[in-house]
Amino acid sequence: MNDLIHYGEIWRRIAAGFVDALILAVPITAAAALLPAPPEEAAATVIVFASGLIMFYRMVLEGSAWQATPGKLLLDLKVTNPEGDRLAYANTALRGWPFWLPGAMLGVTGELIAILVLAALVAIAVVPFTARRQGLHDLIARSIVVRRYVTIQPAEEPPVE
Repeated sequence: MNDLIHYGEIWRRIAAGFVDALILAVPITAAAALLPAPPEEAAATVIVFASGLIMFYRMVLEGSAWQATPGKLLLDLKVTNPEGDRLAYANTALRGWPFWLPGAMLGVTGELIAILVLAALVAIAVVPFTARRQGLHDLIARSIVVRRYVTIQPAEEPPVE
């Protein structure tokens, strides 16, 4: 890797997350309004639906040629692997686990949900403290968030003699 890579600043990542949350709020709110179930059952259904939607949204968009959600595009970010290539869809799903797994696991024991939420918060909270601004979810998925206009080039290998 060269030293000219511009990793996504934490403020850009947070702002992109807010943009994406606003976009996702529309179908989630519509789904909640259409559910005929009693409120306590509807809430759980909406949370599980939202988790699946978040996973699908992030997986498809970050794995696409755009390599970014609309929020990331707006804030000039993209998700890539360390070599600068597009992530496989499996990697994008894995990368997004802090955002969808706790909600998808709704219904399992309260202690497990608490552990998953805490793990998700820790995974995201370490972003500003790593050299490449990677969260644990980025490390697991072998991904980095960079500025879109920057081309990542692998480090030159020494000549073989």
